[in-house]
Amino acid sequence: VEMPPNTHDNRSSVSEDIPDRPHSAHNLAEEASGLFKPTAFEAVVVAESMETMEEKMSKKLQGELTMLLKEQEHLDHIKKLRVHKSLNSAESSTSSVRSLRLDDDFEGRRLICISNRLPVSLTRNSEGKWQMKKSSGGLVSAMLGIKDLDMLWIGWPGTEVPEDEQEEVKQLLKEQGCVPVFLSNQTVDHFYNGFSNNVLWPLFHYLNIPVGDSGVSKAEEWEAYKDANRAFVDVVMREYIESDLVWVHDYQLMMMPKMLREAKEFMKIGWFLHTPFPSSEVYRLLPQRQEIIESLLSADLLGFHIYDYARHFISACQKVLGCESGPTGVHYEGRYIAVEAFPIGIDPTKFVEELETAAVKEKVESYKRKFEGKVVILGVDRLDYTKGLPQKLLAMERFLETHPEWRHKVNLVQIAVPSRGSIDEYQKLARQVHELVGRINGRFGSVDDSPIHYLHQSVPFPELCALYKIASAALVTPVRDGMNLVSYEYIACQEENHGVLILSEFAGAAQSIGSASLLVNPWNTDDLAEAIHHALTADKDEKVARHNHGFKYISTFTSQYWASSFFRRLFEVESFTGADIPPPLPVNEVVTRYGETKRRLFMFGALGTLVKLSDFRNVSQSKVVEDVKNTLTRLATDPANTVVICSSRSKEKVESWLKDVPVWLFAENGAFRRYGGPDTEWTSVVDQLDLSWKEEVRDIFRYFEQRTPGSFVEEQETHISWHWRTADKAFAQVQAHDLQMHLWAGPLCNQPVEINSHSNQSIQVRPAGLSKLTCAQAVMDKLRSDGNMPDMVVCMGDFSSKDEDAFVFFDAPNALDLRSHSREVPSEESSSSCRRSPPQKGGMKKSRSLQSLSMKGFDDMPDAESTYTCCLGRRVANSGYHINTHTDVIDLLHQLVEVPTTFVE
Repeated sequence: VEMPPNTHDNRSSVSEDIPDRPHSAHNLAEEASGLFKPTAFEAVVVAESMETMEEKMSKKLQGELTMLLKEQEHLDHIKKLRVHKSLNSAESSTSSVRSLRLDDDFEGRRLICISNRLPVSLTRNSEGKWQMKKSSGGLVSAMLGIKDLDMLWIGWPGTEVPEDEQEEVKQLLKEQGCVPVFLSNQTVDHFYNGFSNNVLWPLFHYLNIPVGDSGVSKAEEWEAYKDANRAFVDVVMREYIESDLVWVHDYQLMMMPKMLREAKEFMKIGWFLHTPFPSSEVYRLLPQRQEIIESLLSADLLGFHIYDYARHFISACQKVLGCESGPTGVHYEGRYIAVEAFPIGIDPTKFVEELETAAVKEKVESYKRKFEGKVVILGVDRLDYTKGLPQKLLAMERFLETHPEWRHKVNLVQIAVPSRGSIDEYQKLARQVHELVGRINGRFGSVDDSPIHYLHQSVPFPELCALYKIASAALVTPVRDGMNLVSYEYIACQEENHGVLILSEFAGAAQSIGSASLLVNPWNTDDLAEAIHHALTADKDEKVARHNHGFKYISTFTSQYWASSFFRRLFEVESFTGADIPPPLPVNEVVTRYGETKRRLFMFGALGTLVKLSDFRNVSQSKVVEDVKNTLTRLATDPANTVVICSSRSKEKVESWLKDVPVWLFAENGAFRRYGGPDTEWTSVVDQLDLSWKEEVRDIFRYFEQRTPGSFVEEQETHISWHWRTADKAFAQVQAHDLQMHLWAGPLCNQPVEINSHSNQSIQVRPAGLSKLTCAQAVMDKLRSDGNMPDMVVCMGDFSSKDEDAFVFFDAPNALDLRSHSREVPSEESSSSCRRSPPQKGGMKKSRSLQSLSMKGFDDMPDAESTYTCCLGRRVANSGYHINTHTDVIDLLHQLVEVPTTFVE
């Protein structure tokens, strides 16, 4: 999306040079011919490539020129437009701005638009019958401005509908392409007035979450919020077909993306926020911060008004979830979710046309007579604590104090549209504003004149346009606002007068039309007062230049441009990495196979697999560990089972966790091994390893521990690890990259070691050849030598990418050489090539390519149907399957130990 207005100025200047370009592809070829003497064959190839290059360049430049000419024609059309046109429908007000027709690629695709409110208002007429009235607003005009688009709109009709009348309302709305979501008044009160507007709205505008006693707990409001989102999802799923694109709007519906993804995994989902998104430090105050971010990351495309908001969201993902991210997206659970800026606009033609109507012209003349000899400053806001009304009034008071020559010569017309009057905070704000208006009028007014004309009411559209036209300045001073389209509307109505816009730097519009306005900090009363004086005394050239710049922007980046840009991007974006994500583990199939087999091998990681990773420092006191011990003991005492626990932790720590459990233990990734229960002796390969590198690595790790608060170093006999999962994620990621550069450039150069990085949590340096693959090979060698080869293998672990070679060892279809007695670590090519495609319908393992794997020479290995390799979490992995959490692993083990089996000697 091309956001800054000066982008188009640059493109225009480039286009002016196009006809006079001095160089062509042939010119370049001629110049190059003097540098070398090609053969005849080379000359032909060069000539053909140059002709192709010239053709492509010509097409590209021609396309740019055509687009610029169209934009200029459109701008000229807007300025010359003076036709009378009916505005009885929303469509008529959007049809002439720009022909936003979709390409053939969109043919047959439907957009499902989901917002809290439908684009129509549902009311009863005098006879008690339901009737509809089209709503006005930026979102409505934006969506209706896209041509040739099959669109279905889903939302709340704005009122509670009795159950026996719901079918009638459905049919009535169906005629308008709308589908209602019916909610009870209680649900709406808790969901909309409660959690949405009493928690999310203030937080997203950098205000404290209210703690007052409303009679309803925040937990109840949160549950109502989720229930309402689920009601929306239920309606969507009844209407959804495979080719649909789904676009969810605003903060009221932030739990929808996850619910939709769970209902339909490969649905194309977009979400757009119409408010600011706060900095991560503010967002983290929200108790439900993790659930909401996880839900939003189930979408394919996340849209925000400006890049600042997108950047704040990406930062929140890093701090709350520890996600890897880039400037335009976030990596999460094996997907890349695009996070981009799409600045919304208005339909300027609607205002230009309205100014030519008789009703507006009459109002303009009436206002000119009323304010004859005076200058009008206009303010249009909802009566909301984010709009900065007290700050505006205080600045007006200071202006009249410091510039007495303007007393009785200027009037501020302030329209304050009533909003959420039943909420205490809004009632307090209304009282404060009324007191300020009375005080200022009392100080600087007279019997014949009041400096402030305050209207606590909505104003009809023609009257609003007339006020926009006669105002010499507009005062838009929100303390925080997502975009604020009042500033755009004022510019659209100022083609003749070129009035000056005074705009808060905390409005999203400041990034779009900042150079077309006077930017102010509404909290700085003195500067805001001086900005008012500047606006009233600015010379004509300055006012014309500012207006032209702003009008060009709002005429180019219209509401329709915004909607079509997001829709096209949603159509293009691909968040799924498809074949890289293993399907879910078929738990029932595993349980069934367990009962059918005679000898079974279970190989588990420890932390992150059997124990939640964040609990590992208190693992010996954890009740969960006792449950794990009991379950593992029951599983291991079955003579048909071999249970192996592999860990990178020290022998002493691993033994302290599972001291009395009759399982095989591998510590420090196979440096220490116990092939049996508590009475079995440990064996070691440490004396075969070169550990001369450890001292220098330790010094570097300690240095980075000191410079990265929250990180710590863990040292074993053969390994050294630097953990940073409890540090600030963004800062620690930079430090982790720096650390690896130090290691490879220094003590690890030409050393027999490897660096193992684990999912944004730790960096480990260990001897080459010690890994989970080492453990898997050693286990199979031991079972083979004992004549106890299994006919079923279950390998589960929250392994790093390098340790996932253990998965490859057991079931990679193209890595048979790994199933040997060698200790060589497989190459990256062999490990990455085993990634699977999404499962067929039903998710059964029978569709896996391992079925065709030739087992010649490895007849003692389990077949593909009885091999289950499984990573933790839905992510890119080299395993056959994934399972969500360590709790799901324990639940599976609980099921397995209850299955009756028969051991055969």
